[in-house]
Amino acid sequence: MRGAKGEMGETGMKGTKGEKGETGDKGDQGDNVKGDQGDIGATPDIGVGDTSTSDTVLLFATGASLASKGLKSAADARLKPFAKALDSLCLDLALQVARDGEGAEKLIEIKITGAESDKAAHKIGMTIANSPLVKTAIAGEDANWGRIVMAIGKSGEKAIRDKLRIKIGGVLVAAKGMKDQRYNEADIMPHMKGRDIKIEADIGVGKGKACVWTCDLTHRYIDINGSYRS
Repeated sequence: MRGAKGEMGETGMKGTKGEKGETGDKGDQGDNVKGDQGDIGATPDIGVGDTSTSDTVLLFATGASLASKGLKSAADARLKPFAKALDSLCLDLALQVARDGEGAEKLIEIKITGAESDKAAHKIGMTIANSPLVKTAIAGEDANWGRIVMAIGKSGEKAIRDKLRIKIGGVLVAAKGMKDQRYNEADIMPHMKGRDIKIEADIGVGKGKACVWTCDLTHRYIDINGSYRS
């Protein structure tokens, strides 16, 4: 089980897939945790970003338990309940880490659908999660969908501008690549003032999907990391 500490970056441990599928380790103001939505059983993968030289998470399979008798493959159906429980544990730990980022005030969930592939969806999600402009907008309680569009374009993955759909807090803010005519900022402000922010972006290309988590970027992050010497 590998993890990563991110100084303004993100996470790390690609965890088990699931409705909320992913895990990561601690990041100082901006840990991002990633997960493809789907079935349980992804392989570890450290995400892009600053990583700690010392933070470590270890998971051992010693074979000492009698319950492991006869098990020869990780694909054994008898392991499904264990895999599900482990996935839940790792995700819970990862989200705690993201919430505890230095100076963090808000946890941000980013769901990507309609990408060319799951890999492309993950890259788009992580690009949004890593964007200082997106993270500071969230810190300022600004539903700035233009910055999300910017990050989608910056990812380098295929996207169809005129098919882009973006929701924040379940409210459709952009459709067909432009502001939705029914969008009223007042409708979304209660969500933006909360501690859990949800962003959804449909890319309009294919069926690829992914879900990642990060936290906002506040001035306290600069205060904390600029006020000491190691």
